[in-house]
Amino acid sequence: YPLYILAIFGAFREGELLGIHIEDCEISERTINLKHAVQYQIGRGVVITEPKTKQSHRAVKLPVFANDILRDYLQNLNKSQGLLFTTDSGKPINPRFLVRKFKEAIQAIGLPDIRFHDLRHTSATLLLKAKVHPKIVQERLGHASIVQTMDTYSHVLPDLQDEAADQLDRLINRQS
Repeated sequence: YPLYILAIFGAFREGELLGIHIEDCEISERTINLKHAVQYQIGRGVVITEPKTKQSHRAVKLPVFANDILRDYLQNLNKSQGLLFTTDSGKPINPRFLVRKFKEAIQAIGLPDIRFHDLRHTSATLLLKAKVHPKIVQERLGHASIVQTMDTYSHVLPDLQDEAADQLDRLINRQS
């Protein structure tokens, strides 16, 4: 449950989420500092690596309710395991396993077939719909450029265009 909350409201990629160390969580600041990722590498297995890009190294501020869930999760966690999410034996989780288990979970409860990565898209879409500046959305997602963010989430923009036109109408009507 905390894993899915962080996937949506932290907008983390699968490997980033699985690479979060306990010490990366600053509960008092409501922040997760993203410094690692978990990958499956042929011939090496599951390894802890650097995040995908330079911009992927980032601090993500959590909403209060997500931070509360994380705080409660941390209070009941075996701190010696290092990572926030591990296998029962304390090892890093294979991102492929996470995706497979996610698919099984959504099928079991009758949700539409979505990808784990769609949780990240949900986060970006919610932020843009809430009129969060696209530059902030780009930073939260760890995209290398705002162009990537805008190209990926342009489907959200028509509503924003309507709102921009309405704002201009209100501005002009106040000044008339």
